[in-house]
Amino acid sequence: MTAAMPSARDEAIAWAIRAHEDNFEDWDALADWLAADPCHAGLYDDATIAAEEGGIISVETASASMVAVAALPAARRRAYWLPTALAASVIAGVGGGWFVHRSSQPDLYEIATRPGETRELRIGHALRVTLDGGTRLTLDRHDQRVARLDEGEALFAVAHDPARPFQLHAGDATITDVGTVFDVERAGTSTLVSIAEGAVRVSASGATAEGLAGQMIAVDMARGTLTRSERDPSQVGSWRDGRLDFVDTPLPQLADRVQRATGLLMVVAPALRDHKATGSVTIGSHRDATLRQLADVLAISIDRKGGRWVWSKRADAGTS
Repeated sequence: MTAAMPSARDEAIAWAIRAHEDNFEDWDALADWLAADPCHAGLYDDATIAAEEGGIISVETASASMVAVAALPAARRRAYWLPTALAASVIAGVGGGWFVHRSSQPDLYEIATRPGETRELRIGHALRVTLDGGTRLTLDRHDQRVARLDEGEALFAVAHDPARPFQLHAGDATITDVGTVFDVERAGTSTLVSIAEGAVRVSASGATAEGLAGQMIAVDMARGTLTRSERDPSQVGSWRDGRLDFVDTPLPQLADRVQRATGLLMVVAPALRDHKATGSVTIGSHRDATLRQLADVLAISIDRKGGRWVWSKRADAGTS
């Protein structure tokens, strides 16, 4: 007798049970399952909400290992509810305004990477996105031509459609493609848009600037300015190959990039927070060696203190 295939509801229960486990690491597969069908997110929410409220979930066709979610200790039930609750809070914060003009009934979902990992997505036939570590991107299942970069950095390759240009929202800035490959980085109150191919239009603070391949547009929301400068197209998205290229970059911003790439917590000492640097470093598998190389390039000290790596001036920095 052939066993019945598990229903989507049973799969949702199985994911909810697995996700609570302390050693669960299959977040990418869970995200893929959630994105595979619009109904999956609702079913997953039902499973986790039922557990949170202490309700008993009946499992008919699931395997014997799928114990009743309600039987789990309350503290552990909360552990696997948190990712969904977090996604809901992000969606609630952005869903009221930035999608409403493009989709009358937006169906938002979030794709996220942990620090130290990257991920490539294909969305429809006209959009490819590569996410750097520590990045969060919100998308709409009903409209593949709009997205929001909530945190981190991502490279977008877009097939241009004059009738429905792709729009990316990053903070208060809106980036509109004109058939292009471009990188967007959220850095505090700033958004950096680097163009490798084609052109983009960036709007923020009531102003608009257009950028071509080989240019970068920096949006400073604190000052309400858009600044265009030159950027080597070959360096755009170089982090995908494990290389960090930086030109006149403030050290706190560079530290954020290193943290996203390595998954290690970086802290810049106050004495270096106004310093800028230019150079290039390869992020290898041996993190200690990578940080020693970076310290030499920057002529600073990068020392481990507890669970942090602290960037500070070298003791001999003031001597000749």
